[in-house]
Amino acid sequence: MTSDTNNENAAPLGHADFGSAIANGWKPLGSGASKTAMLSPDRGYVTLCLAVDRRIEANVFTDWVAFCKKNAPKSPHIMRMLSDVSYGRSDTGKDLVMVQCELLKDDSVASWLEPLEILYQLSPSTRRALRSWPDLIDAVNEEADYVPKACKAMLAELNAPKHVALASAILAVTRATPKYAALDFSPGNILRRGNTLVISDPWSA
Repeated sequence: MTSDTNNENAAPLGHADFGSAIANGWKPLGSGASKTAMLSPDRGYVTLCLAVDRRIEANVFTDWVAFCKKNAPKSPHIMRMLSDVSYGRSDTGKDLVMVQCELLKDDSVASWLEPLEILYQLSPSTRRALRSWPDLIDAVNEEADYVPKACKAMLAELNAPKHVALASAILAVTRATPKYAALDFSPGNILRRGNTLVISDPWSA
């Protein structure tokens, strides 16, 4: 594997590459449609690898990394990136975009945020115009084809004082979503750092 940075070697991507990764001490944590998370040999951090089939996928990935690096210092609910983006190629010749990030836990408790998936229906112009949590609630009611009771209850619950920091992070992520990206607040994209819910991968091409 090659890379244009001096970061620790990132793990290869894809099932065809897992053999060489594991042989070098990496542990696969999970894979999605185009991303694989690999735990470093010292278990100190994760390398998130994106197989680039379309340029838009790389743009969404790099935009999310930039958002996290800017906003994580201000919010405990945003994923922490530990390196700049690097580019490389897997053992099987796939172009990769990679970044090192903190190790988070997958916790089923985060599934209580599942109704937020409805936010994908908001148009890019509406997302950019959001200024407050009530704005978001109004936008969902106006633009979503159907708003389930569970979603209405969730939006109201997140307006409670105990969730103000999490609601602010969700609003910031929603507002900043690139116009060429979709929002995805599915449970697998909400992880946990100790007792803190962390938004980890909410934008998709």
